[in-house]
Formats: sequence, structure tokens, C-alpha cells
Amino acid sequence: LGAKERTQYQYEYLLKQGGFQLKQLHYTQTPISIIEAIPT
Repeated sequence: LGAKERTQYQYEYLLKQGGFQLKQLHYTQTPISIIEAIPT
């Protein structure tokens, strides 16, 4: 499906472009992380 690993900085940049701010990045014991963001 075209998934890509991204750094926290890359997520912050992408969210900012969409009008959001990264609040917290939750790492799990699986390959999946949870991104918590708020509108700016």
C-alpha cells in the first residue's frame, strides 16, 4: 500500500502542512505508533 517509515520531524512537518500540531507520539510494542495531533 505504499507505507513509509517517517521520523518525528517528518510527521511534525506533514501535520503542520495540514493545519495540525503534533501533541504526542505514542510508541507501542508493535510496528504501529499512535499520533496524537491537535488543530492549529
